[in-house]
Amino acid sequence: LALTGAVTAWAVTSAQTNISANFSPNNKRKGTANRPAPKALVINHDQSTTTGSGQPETSAAIRLGFPRFWRVNSGIWPRRARCNIQTVNQRGSDSGCPRGSRVGSGAVNLLAGDGAIQEAADLRLHVSRDGDLFIFLDSRPGEPVELNAAVPCEVARGRTATCNIPETLQRPAGVKSSIDNLRLRIAGSQRIRGKRRAILETTGCRRAWVFTFTVIFEDRVRKTDSDRVRC
Repeated sequence: LALTGAVTAWAVTSAQTNISANFSPNNKRKGTANRPAPKALVINHDQSTTTGSGQPETSAAIRLGFPRFWRVNSGIWPRRARCNIQTVNQRGSDSGCPRGSRVGSGAVNLLAGDGAIQEAADLRLHVSRDGDLFIFLDSRPGEPVELNAAVPCEVARGRTATCNIPETLQRPAGVKSSIDNLRLRIAGSQRIRGKRRAILETTGCRRAWVFTFTVIFEDRVRKTDSDRVRC
């Protein structure tokens, strides 16, 4: 498919782009080092322009920062419940992934053509073969462009996940795209060494958990929004 009627248009700069993020855990149980508390987490992210028109600057990467006492357990996920991101990209589908590799889902709305073109896509989060994560973006039927690609997310120390957006999603059909809004729910569990373990767990809290959402724009400028959740 192609961007029918698309015109040459440029996003505003990162200086003219606002970001916001909200993190909503499913419970406030603190957990301990010996008995971690399983968590589900909903992330809502929005981008807008300071001018109120056009589209935000193109995002090259996003980084999720989890609070102290939180841990992303992709690195201990069972081998049988991991998915090969290379195979997913070759096939343009995540239908062949093991059922247990899926640890989240959501949706994203994209903008192009100076905001005149909108694209909606579903998101599915998987544990990758190397113990990191990836988000499979799957455009809905009838959208301007057919997008089926995986976004690799490198997990560091169980506390951050940096997702590098491929060029094919930054510029689908050769036109700059921008994130309008994104929603992702992370949840899932597996039996590991005889115990039920969640993809997200907490082992404590001191008054509040502080999450961060960082966008690295195409011009390499970084912007971060934080969200403080009382526990």
